[in-house]
Amino acid sequence: MSGDPHNYAHRGVVPRALHHIFREVDLRTDKTYKVHVSYMEIYNETLYDMLSDNPAASDNLAILDDANNTMVRGLTKVEVRSEEEALSQFFLGEQGRSTAVHVLNSNSSRSHVLFSIYVETRTSAEARERALLS
Repeated sequence: MSGDPHNYAHRGVVPRALHHIFREVDLRTDKTYKVHVSYMEIYNETLYDMLSDNPAASDNLAILDDANNTMVRGLTKVEVRSEEEALSQFFLGEQGRSTAVHVLNSNSSRSHVLFSIYVETRTSAEARERALLS
């Protein structure tokens, strides 16, 4: 997901996606945008909010499912105004991931994660219409 943090050309899918999203936000001046991110880890069938002040105490997270949507109640969503802010949140979450050593990889992930990017757009500051993409 993150790629090589020391080589920009080998960055992962998340940094590339954030770059494209914020480039489009900057180019489209006819609309206003709000971008939020969240980062959740699933480890041993337990959910962890990687952007909360205390990811280990994520007891309040609950998966809610309806006909149109699946969401996690209690998950922290952080508003980000630039690619740099979004990457900062991503790497903050990466630091707290559960990892362990094994024969093939000294920093192997022991969990599944969901880094979500929420983009809300309005046609103008006064418009009532909005579209929310996740």
